[in-house]
Amino acid sequence: MNKWLILALLFVLPVAPLWADEALNQALARFVVNDTEQQTGDYQQEKYFKSLSQPMRSQGTFRVSRDEFVWQQLSPISNTLTLSQGTLINTDYRNKQQVIQGADAFLNLLSALLTVQSQQIAEFFTLSDVTEHCVKLTPHQGALSEVFALVTLCGQTQVEKLLLDEHNGNRTDIRLQFK
Repeated sequence: MNKWLILALLFVLPVAPLWADEALNQALARFVVNDTEQQTGDYQQEKYFKSLSQPMRSQGTFRVSRDEFVWQQLSPISNTLTLSQGTLINTDYRNKQQVIQGADAFLNLLSALLTVQSQQIAEFFTLSDVTEHCVKLTPHQGALSEVFALVTLCGQTQVEKLLLDEHNGNRTDIRLQFK
């Protein structure tokens, strides 16, 4: 009898990830993927630290294209992160540029989340929950899963809000307005 159970599991287990991917694709289908050459918008960000009573607030603009991702903070202090051709450049308020190592994967992922690139999202996340306006994702790969406990995308037809919950209790709320 145990041989039949093991044989049945061998046939079912390889198919389970396909169900998971399909469920994730269906959950993400609520967001309209804009295939235009470039998408731009504004953002407001609140970063909540366990050790601080008030969040740190910032705001700025973003631009996403096939070849480049630009995250420009305008206040409280000017700073721009530009990811292009696999290189991440930080430009500070003095216009001083510095190449940053190791953060390009995170910005690539942020770009994929903002533009709802299902295939890239599926590489790093499993579907955790779906509510009326939000899709909750659990990271399952490498450093991402070590930092983030949950990533939530909310909105009607585009991602209007991105919530990043960290294992250490910190949280980042990003509100997006596409132009």
